[in-house]
Amino acid sequence: MNGSLWSCGSHGLYGKPAKILFVCLFSVMVIAIPYLIQYQQLLSQQFWIPQLALQRSSSIQLEGRSERQQPTFKGDASSLYDQTILSSAFDNHSLSIDQASPAENRPANSSTILDLKQDQKDRVAICLVGGARAFELTGLTIVKYVLDVYNGADLFLHAPLDLNSYKFQLLEGRSNLAAIRIFKPIKLPETQLRKELLTSAGSPSGIQGLLQYFNLVEGCWKLITDYEKKHSFRYKWIIRTRVDGYWNGPIPGISSLMEGSYLVPYGSQFGGFNDRVGIGDRETSRVALQRLSLLPRLYNQSYRKLNSERLFRAQMISAKIKVKLRRFNFCILSYRHYGLPNGVWNTPVASISSKGPLNGAKCRPCTPLFSGLQAKAIAEALDKSWGWTGPTDGLELCDARHNWEQHWEDAYDMAAGSEFAAIRKSLTEQPLSECIKQVDLFRQQWEIWDAPSSDVICLENNRATPHYPTP
Repeated sequence: MNGSLWSCGSHGLYGKPAKILFVCLFSVMVIAIPYLIQYQQLLSQQFWIPQLALQRSSSIQLEGRSERQQPTFKGDASSLYDQTILSSAFDNHSLSIDQASPAENRPANSSTILDLKQDQKDRVAICLVGGARAFELTGLTIVKYVLDVYNGADLFLHAPLDLNSYKFQLLEGRSNLAAIRIFKPIKLPETQLRKELLTSAGSPSGIQGLLQYFNLVEGCWKLITDYEKKHSFRYKWIIRTRVDGYWNGPIPGISSLMEGSYLVPYGSQFGGFNDRVGIGDRETSRVALQRLSLLPRLYNQSYRKLNSERLFRAQMISAKIKVKLRRFNFCILSYRHYGLPNGVWNTPVASISSKGPLNGAKCRPCTPLFSGLQAKAIAEALDKSWGWTGPTDGLELCDARHNWEQHWEDAYDMAAGSEFAAIRKSLTEQPLSECIKQVDLFRQQWEIWDAPSSDVICLENNRATPHYPTP
């Protein structure tokens, strides 16, 4: 290079000026261009390094709790949450950069960055609510047909402390145990507003029972949003279901979800919307889960004397949320007594041995009283806006006028299978020392444990008598 420039310079000064000047300029350009390209690539790599680091830090969140790392940002954490995460500024900016950059300037693994970013944007939260009264019967079905379908989802649990809370240990060994809250329930104020807005009709514990249920559901929302703030991100989808749900098939997968719409089951509407399970994006879930906070707003809109389902419908209509009906393969284990479903307004109680989707209908393990065409005719005669079980095949109905039948365990074991039957038996016969050991191990697997110690949870249970269902 130096020799060429010296030659060019000497001839340019003392040779034929025009011709040699052109040759000199051409030589300089040929020599300089490769260095300019290298410099441009260096700048591009320096720009991509922080982007790549950000993506890698996000990917660690998906791989496991023990290696969870978060990108470091300057400034107040709350301002980051409000401005960057809520507006998705990082998401949009990184995608526009990738689309605009020339192919030769991208790092070799830029496609990996986009994949990780998409995974980060599609994160799912699953929240389970309710008491563990029958969790030895429902827990493993939730694991198989809900948690395994959304295997990478973060799990949240909001439940009251009672003598059955030790049964939640069935979730032990699950990945992504995010946050759990088991609390001692207290009586919630039954204000005049709440008495006028709600009705105790159909609620076995009256208005207080409704308020306790709403508190459980809204507590899910708080667990999730607190976790989002801690880790500076937002979930794309939120699934909320009850711990007393018995699943006989998989929950709708992520491909069936739609932004701007909230998925609920057919049937069991009781004048409103079925509120026993729901799936939606973050905004629709915010409305669906804020069951206590939205009561004053609905009251001011002149709603009165609403049961849980009608109140849920009012919530969604008031916020102009689209609700989509889907078939759901689950039912709610119930210990209540119901008359024979021989009229339009009755509440049917399905057998857990039913084959089709039960859409959150009430159920119990039983020897079916009605099945086949007879059961189908009974269901089709029910009012579609009330106790109808929704579209289903293979429906079997129980006689729910009395307590669970004497040998209900046999009916359960036959429907659930030998594996679930064995676990049911071992859990209910678990010695106190083993309970404390297993619950303590379970506690260590949660990132956030807001619950009593394993001793308290296990001692809450009276081992002298088996806790089998009573009305």
